[in-house]
Amino acid sequence: MGVARVSIEPDGKTGELAFIVADPWQGLGLGTKLVDHVLEICVDMKLETIYAIMLPDNFRAIRLMKKMGFAITFLEDGTARGTLNLREEEEKCAEPLITEEKSGENKITTDLVSEKPKEAEAAQS
Repeated sequence: MGVARVSIEPDGKTGELAFIVADPWQGLGLGTKLVDHVLEICVDMKLETIYAIMLPDNFRAIRLMKKMGFAITFLEDGTARGTLNLREEEEKCAEPLITEEKSGENKITTDLVSEKPKEAEAAQS
C-alpha cells in the first residue's frame, strides 16, 4: 500500500524523508497519514530539520509537502526539495492561545493539537 521512512544524517539533527503510495491507494489520505506519523516520530526523536527530494512533476508529493508545512525549492539539478523546520512547527503548536471567557477574564490555554488536513478527515468518514 505505502511506506514512509526518514534517514537520519550523521549530525543527528537532520533527516531525509522518503515516501511512496501505490497507485490504487493514492488520493485516499494514506500518504498524509504516513508522513504525519513519521513526522511525529521525528519530533519525539528531537530532530530539527526534515527534507524530501522529489521530481518536479510529482505534483501529488509536492502538494502533500506544502500541505504539511514544507517550504518547496526547485533546485538547479532538476529536483524539488521540501524542507520543514520541526523546531518552528513545534513552537507554533505549543503557542499559548488567549481566549476571553464570559466573565471577561482572560484564560490562557495551550493548543498542542496540529491541524488535520481536510482530505484526511474526509478519508476517515
